[in-house]
Amino acid sequence: MTGRPFEKSQPYANMLASAYKHLASIGDPLSHIVRSIGVLEFNPDQDIFRNVCESIICQQLSSRVADVILKRVYAAIPNGELSPKNILGVDTAVFRGCGISYRKIEYIKEFSGNVLHGKIDLEKLQDADDEEAIEILAASRGIGIWTAKMVLIFSMGRTDVLAHEDLGIRLAVKNIYGMDVLPDKEQLEKIAEAWRPYRSISSMYLWKHRDGAMNTR
Repeated sequence: MTGRPFEKSQPYANMLASAYKHLASIGDPLSHIVRSIGVLEFNPDQDIFRNVCESIICQQLSSRVADVILKRVYAAIPNGELSPKNILGVDTAVFRGCGISYRKIEYIKEFSGNVLHGKIDLEKLQDADDEEAIEILAASRGIGIWTAKMVLIFSMGRTDVLAHEDLGIRLAVKNIYGMDVLPDKEQLEKIAEAWRPYRSISSMYLWKHRDGAMNTR
């Protein structure tokens, strides 16, 4: 995966429209899903720091529990601002009271320190290609490859990231491609070749399709 940073001069909505045209016309099982959903409405949340910290806090939690904990966190930090300085300034006991595990607290404080003291430069991260950005993020404890890829997709707006680690994507592919077992990394990458250069957007369609399928049961 060697994708480039998203070209900011192109409105993201225009890119989503281009992605729709491409994915709807490739004659792939995904095309039917894309046409049924239509052009996606989405704008990247460009606050990388906040997205990383929220991802760490919410790892392995249900959406309901994660929402409750995040509300407590924002109520506990100065001005409700998730910043490196604020996280480092809040006592561990306060975060524990919000429901965050000791290990996750270590992770968000370590990441905050790395950003505050320049070990991780979020401005330069924006200019790194996909592989470099993932490597930089995943060097911090608590940020795995999956989390790094989610940050690239949802915060940095990268358009061609394939998170083969994501169970939801694998389940959706198994379903719409009529597979007997979950696809492994190699199978998923082979299928996803047809989605380039919009594998991030394809993933959004798969997640949306799976959410809809689950809600109709």
